[in-house]
Amino acid sequence: MSRDSLKPRIASLSLRMKIILVALACVAMAAIITTLTRSSLVRTVAASSPGTDSITVPSTSGQTVSVTWTGSIPPLANATSDCTSFADTALVDQHVSTINVPAGVYNTVAAQFIFKITWTPVVNGNTSDEILTVVGLGSSDGGSPMETVAGQNLIGGNYKIVGRQPMLGAVSQNWHGSKNNWEIGVHGGPKGQTFLDSKFSMCPECIVLEAEPTGYPRAPVGKKRVWIDVRNQQFVAYITFDRRGEMWKSFEPGWSRYEDGSAAVKDAKGHSDWSWTYVHSHDIQANRMSRIMHTQSTTGGYKSLLTDNGVDVYNKYLTNQAITRLGQA
Repeated sequence: MSRDSLKPRIASLSLRMKIILVALACVAMAAIITTLTRSSLVRTVAASSPGTDSITVPSTSGQTVSVTWTGSIPPLANATSDCTSFADTALVDQHVSTINVPAGVYNTVAAQFIFKITWTPVVNGNTSDEILTVVGLGSSDGGSPMETVAGQNLIGGNYKIVGRQPMLGAVSQNWHGSKNNWEIGVHGGPKGQTFLDSKFSMCPECIVLEAEPTGYPRAPVGKKRVWIDVRNQQFVAYITFDRRGEMWKSFEPGWSRYEDGSAAVKDAKGHSDWSWTYVHSHDIQANRMSRIMHTQSTTGGYKSLLTDNGVDVYNKYLTNQAITRLGQA
């Protein structure tokens, strides 16, 4: 990681989950279960009823909290098995759920979230199908009259889709594996080293999301805006705003298949791996740029691996104790 003098500030954001349901045929829809649990009763109504709800993560282990709603999905043919690109349109039966997370609760409990829909096929399971998409979490399209998406320790807060648009993104041809330590060249700025060399492509459609912090009255971030490529639900751009509503920081990630001429990193099946390659973090107000690269190795002899090889990565690198230990090395 290199810097053109960046002074970081802590930004804490919370999100609101949005659940989107779409049918592949004209069927009565069910609803959703979350465990925090959403269970469903099947009946034909005009879209999600109610349209919103609120659920709070319990602070005691073993507790289950449930919310239930019903709805009706318009007929649609969707070969992608994902409904993200149809968010906020009449093509889906959409429900918005606010998840409230008490401060510090995830330090003592692990909350398992289960989003579930069930329905009764109009004819049979081969002609009536549905897709369940939880934006930012995943999709399920198994073909049976039930779909489930699960997650753990979801962040609470407020979240909304504010638009759709094409967007330039550094989504391919950004790995420099033929160079020493995979290091990327630099250019621009007063010293010719402000930006990493990168290639951009047109992302035909991105969902533009906004989120604002809840439960953190002293958070310096007022909101963030994220552009997500609907083709793989990966973000390609990210901007934060301060409490005055002024643009504060931008984050530009670079992605790539790990192929560069004859150099390549491949998985056990012989396919080229795909991962992040760099991040530009620009403090717009202070005009300071941080450059972060995914290199082959770093100080201390640590090498990049795209498989854990049986190593307990979490306890070795990601706990507070591990970070403290590594920071002293």
